[in-house]
Parts: sequence; structure tokens; C-alpha cells
Amino acid sequence: MPLTTWLETTAPYPWHPVVYGAFESMPDDHPRWDEDFQEAMEDHPGWLHRIGGHASPARTRWRPRSPHGVLGGPPWNDPRIPEEALRWVLLAQFGSDDDAGMMWGDLGTLYWLIRPQDLAERRFDRAMFPWQCG
Repeated sequence: MPLTTWLETTAPYPWHPVVYGAFESMPDDHPRWDEDFQEAMEDHPGWLHRIGGHASPARTRWRPRSPHGVLGGPPWNDPRIPEEALRWVLLAQFGSDDDAGMMWGDLGTLYWLIRPQDLAERRFDRAMFPWQCG
């Protein structure tokens, strides 16, 4: 299968800190939380692999382990974690893909995150590498 690509707009996953910041008082019946909407987002053809854009987590709830580690591993309810997570952007994402012969654990996904300033300076040595299994 040849390698192909296309441009697309991505959106942050529903539990991303930027979503919570924008919709703190979002009611439980908001369409963003609708199960059909969530399934449609998961079925979107570009969710396995990405260069830039927003990450598509392998798990429903994704804890930002890189920002957690940068802060020295505080308790998961520490309010600095979502603040630090907002300082990182997706550099690349590669999901488990049978067609490409790639399997990361139990349907896992590999991520590389970087701060925008480091990306602008091409300081890829400062990128973080979290991954998760499905």
C-alpha cells in the first residue's frame, strides 16, 4: 500500500484541558458528549496517524503523562498538570495499524509532543515521547 497523506482540520479530544476551559459549565446533555458523536470522531479516517494538529488518544481518558513528568510527578489532581499540558503541541502520532504492520502493545498509539518555541527553533531533542495502549 503506498503512503499517502491529506490535509485536514483536527479538534481536541473531549477531555483535553482546552475543551474543559472553553466549556467548564457544559451540561451533560451537550452534543459534544453524545455517544454517536464520539463514535463518529473515532471512525474518522485520519485518527491513526498525524503530523501536527491535535492528538487522538488511544484511550477515552488520556492523562498527559509528559506534562506530569515535566512537573516531577505530582498527584494527578494537581491543577498545574492541565496548565502544563496546554504548553505542548502534537509533533507526530502513529497508531497501531494492521495494514502498515505496526502494533504498539494492545492497539497502542505513539506520540511525540513538543513546545511551540522548541518546534520553531527545531529543538527536536526537547520533544517528549508518551505512548498508550487501547
